[in-house]
Amino acid sequence: MKHWRPYLFLALLACWLISLFDPFTERVKIHDGSQVPAVLRYQQEFADSIKITTHWNNGQPLHNPHFYLPGNYSTLDSPDGVHRLQWREKDYFHTLDITRPTMKSTATILNVEEGDPGSGKAYRGTWSADSQAVFVFGEGRLPGDKYSGQLSFIYLVSEKRLYQVDIQKNLAQRIAAPPH
Repeated sequence: MKHWRPYLFLALLACWLISLFDPFTERVKIHDGSQVPAVLRYQQEFADSIKITTHWNNGQPLHNPHFYLPGNYSTLDSPDGVHRLQWREKDYFHTLDITRPTMKSTATILNVEEGDPGSGKAYRGTWSADSQAVFVFGEGRLPGDKYSGQLSFIYLVSEKRLYQVDIQKNLAQRIAAPPH
């Protein structure tokens, strides 16, 4: 009857190894974008794409403005039609991939865990006008982080690199500017 023990051990070992390489829980490399000219060039364009809400639906003012990217897509094609953003979901984890459908290639940009499990993804992505950069903005928890927080990243397609950006100063300028 002990002949099943090696198989049980191998099955447990296989499950453990698979969990190590689960693409949904793998943390991607994030670079500092504060001094990268190509990133800074896109920062204002993306800040302008963020919507600002200052009041509740009933007209009551919010204590603090709420910033968000509109839309809730499972796929989003680049303006030039060459690339596609694609969100995948497993349990409370979401993976954002960039694909090039004509070449059948896929690269993972980001893995995010829901900050409030079961609520769905609280971040969005959008393309730059020239299709060379992707902006990811919202809330979530990166693999390995203890707490949920603000997500603010720019992915440069040509470099295949993800950069952390501080979009707050751009948003502060928009709040301070008088309405058009």
